[in-house]
Amino acid sequence: MAEERIDSINTRNTSVQATATYQRNIFTTREGIHQELGSNITNLLFVTQENSPIGSTLPFVYEKGLWKVSSKFYKSLPKKATFDRLTRCSVVGNSGSLLHSNCGKHIDEADFVYRCNAAPLKPFAADAGTKSSLTSFNPSIFGKRYKGIAKQSSLKKFVSDMQQYHGYLWGACFSGRSTLDLCMKAISGYNIKENVFVLAHPYHYKSFHDYWIRRGKKKLPSTGFYYASDALSRCNETHLYGFWPFPRAFDDISSYNVSYHYFEKLENEWKEPHAMNIEFSILVQLHLLGVVKIHNGKCE
Repeated sequence: MAEERIDSINTRNTSVQATATYQRNIFTTREGIHQELGSNITNLLFVTQENSPIGSTLPFVYEKGLWKVSSKFYKSLPKKATFDRLTRCSVVGNSGSLLHSNCGKHIDEADFVYRCNAAPLKPFAADAGTKSSLTSFNPSIFGKRYKGIAKQSSLKKFVSDMQQYHGYLWGACFSGRSTLDLCMKAISGYNIKENVFVLAHPYHYKSFHDYWIRRGKKKLPSTGFYYASDALSRCNETHLYGFWPFPRAFDDISSYNVSYHYFEKLENEWKEPHAMNIEFSILVQLHLLGVVKIHNGKCE
């Protein structure tokens, strides 16, 4: 009995030491990001009146040239980003590994939930949850799903579909001038109260891209990896779901196929430009350091 008590105490002490180490690693990572990218980096997640005054310029991510902030453009922006330091964050990736995971409740328990590529919520609530604080969408969906919002009916369909999300709808609109023009057209007809349509700040994306280039990752970050990076700069706990960049996975008794996205079937899936296997190896290392928590398989 005495030996059992000693073992229990030793296990508990080891757990406390590990927790302290993980907390220190989280703090060190966050402070390192702030020192390297600037303490203001958390205020640059999207374009606001506060960080983009009239007369200032914003670069395009994939094109040369600058966008000058006019009075009209300025008035279309939110005043400032309104979330402070966050306790627990869930970053929901799009991997098919989320299917049948029963992780929805765990995801929604977070204070702040990042979601990628405007994935539909209700049909996958049990596995992926429904809470949304920041939801990304790639403006390419204007062409793929909404016929380029060329007609008013297509724009209304886009706005209606976006009502399922709350918090911020975050558009990667500064990829180029034509893309930004499409986004501004969408904003002009965006008259819902469920969320706020915001424009991804190009400096924020470029800053994190450069941050990882300096650490050997050359390719553009995927949205999930980029959101995980942002979470490291503002969240005390970062939980990752739906991060599995491989076409097969294993459970206790067998292997099974994993779709690229849990919510849709894509042509040429797994032919992607982001080097997600490298991203995943980085996230696994951060997981081992206790900086993030990767959830794969079923949530209990």
